Amino acid sequence: MNSDNYELIRVTDQALIDRTRHYNSEAWKGPLDAKEYIEREYVLGKSNMINSGDNGIYVFALVDRSRRDDFLCSSELLVRKSFKLVWSEETKSVIKHSVLSGCIGGVFTPQVNRGKGYARIMINKLVELSRSDYLGEDGFLTLYSEVGEYYSKSGFTSLPVPLLKMKVTDSQEDALENVKIEPIMYHTFDELLDRYGMHLTHELEQKVAKDHKERVVVEPVSEIVDWFHLRSKFVASKLMDLTEQVKTDVPYQQLVDQLTPLKPNVFGLKLTSAGGDFIGFIAWTYDWKQTKDSDHKYAGTATVLKLFISPEYDQLKYSKYLFSQAVGYYVNNGSLDGEIGAPVEEVVVWDSEVDEHVKQWLTDKYAPRVTDNGSISAIMLLNEHEQKLFEDGKLIWEENTKIPWF
Repeated sequence: MNSDNYELIRVTDQALIDRTRHYNSEAWKGPLDAKEYIEREYVLGKSNMINSGDNGIYVFALVDRSRRDDFLCSSELLVRKSFKLVWSEETKSVIKHSVLSGCIGGVFTPQVNRGKGYARIMINKLVELSRSDYLGEDGFLTLYSEVGEYYSKSGFTSLPVPLLKMKVTDSQEDALENVKIEPIMYHTFDELLDRYGMHLTHELEQKVAKDHKERVVVEPVSEIVDWFHLRSKFVASKLMDLTEQVKTDVPYQQLVDQLTPLKPNVFGLKLTSAGGDFIGFIAWTYDWKQTKDSDHKYAGTATVLKLFISPEYDQLKYSKYLFSQAVGYYVNNGSLDGEIGAPVEEVVVWDSEVDEHVKQWLTDKYAPRVTDNGSISAIMLLNEHEQKLFEDGKLIWEENTKIPWF
């Protein structure tokens, strides 16, 4: 098949964007119907993760040059602010460069067009377009494959992260003295993610100064966390039949104001000393599924987005406490009348989110099922020199956790 016979076009008309999402709703609508899924994607497109600075989401379709109105397959590119850290021999210091990363998602080929090589052509063209028009040669691409090593033939390297899946049970750690724990409400994560981001940058600068290996990172900002929570709350509003309370054709802040009173509204716990000093926090999001239980129409899975303990405190001690408090929160609030509004049956932690000591404690305490991740992380550096450094182990993708997932 001659790829020159095909063109990758950017889709900007909302009706045509909705058409691509109607197709891929077949794979990703979850408990929603196709119309609700299309509306969810429209709503997520209003978020600050997508509409701040150089960030953006772009929809593409592959077409035959002779029939440009016939979409053979489609995909999306999420552009986000990122950075890389490089050791300078000249200054004997670590230099931080702001770059853009792109996450490829929404890759879908309608059944009638499968098996013809269209998706491969589309991805290869999207890589080149990302380099030339959207990210530049200093940028990098990521994706989360649900089709195994399919993307390796286009130059992506898989870095899979196992999942720890635990049943939610009422099993608490011993109470700690002289600490205070408080809920973190929807859309109030700015200060916490700023704090974590500064810590992460400092930690990685120390690593680069020590081993001289470059690092690339999708910047872990509150806008990403807010995107996850917008997604969770919107789906919950549909499942709880609160649609009439959420008008979607409004600016983002009005959308946030509408969703704020609706369940769930707590997405994390913050831990401080009795004197008010910051110790750490845990943040999570919910995914929903329909059930056949007569007592509740749907149930949730809580996925940990970030578990962070400030470095001056005992990492294991306070990680154990925060995590067990989170599980207790799911138990105590997982009912129709509770703050969550539905039972939470399972909690999921990406293996890369916790260190070996915390992982061992989770294993001993909750006996998690360790499973393959259905979304296989993969990366490609758009600069040939940096790609070679990565292949030689001299460049590392950090923060390969749930946070940059798309």
